[in-house]
Amino acid sequence: MFDTRVIIGIAISIVVVFFALLVWASASYHQGVEFSPDDFSSRSFEYYQDPMTGFIFRGRTYSATYDNHPDLVTDKLISPRNISPKTWHLISEKSSWTRSISHDCDARFLYVSLNQLTEDQTGFWEDWNSNYADHAKILWPLIAEMARDDLYLTLCKVMDAAAEKSATANLDDFEAELNQMVADAYLEQGIIDLGMDRAIRAKYRLEKSHKIDPNPATKAMLDQIPSGKDATGESL
Repeated sequence: MFDTRVIIGIAISIVVVFFALLVWASASYHQGVEFSPDDFSSRSFEYYQDPMTGFIFRGRTYSATYDNHPDLVTDKLISPRNISPKTWHLISEKSSWTRSISHDCDARFLYVSLNQLTEDQTGFWEDWNSNYADHAKILWPLIAEMARDDLYLTLCKVMDAAAEKSATANLDDFEAELNQMVADAYLEQGIIDLGMDRAIRAKYRLEKSHKIDPNPATKAMLDQIPSGKDATGESL
């Protein structure tokens, strides 16, 4: 006949192991969301990683997200960028113990803005596109271009201005103001790139700014950047 203390000890051990496995499984599970500037789609992902060793014992699986942002490709407001492999930017990733937010591309700012809701809990930008169809044809190609060039930190200002000005500004003034904001965003980032000795990237962004707003100051900065094989710095 088994000793009662042995049975109790075994039972306690089983319970402890069971809860330890639960904690380990919970800590191993990671999930997150990614956004693609190529076609403004998003997807969720999940995987399992040993929290002690970092070993991934179940690789990433992906599934569609159910968001409130408009389908700009279907609505023919932006053209998809067909490249392979498709570009994905991290929005956020979390496990039971940790949470991380993307600070590399900061696509989270655009993702959050695209998913804004109205007071009636409908998609803000879906409604805006319907109410201001001509303004939408001006706005979204600019936003797509900025997103594909990683200007996430400034493109939301352009979106906010569009939402604010669309009710009062005529189309010509609306387009001119947004174009100027985009030119200023590329100029600002190009200057930052110059200060960080990223000449190739700076040249690309300054050229974009100068194409929209051909002012002499931007041209002077471009003339100071070595061209061709003499250019140095981070690639695009």
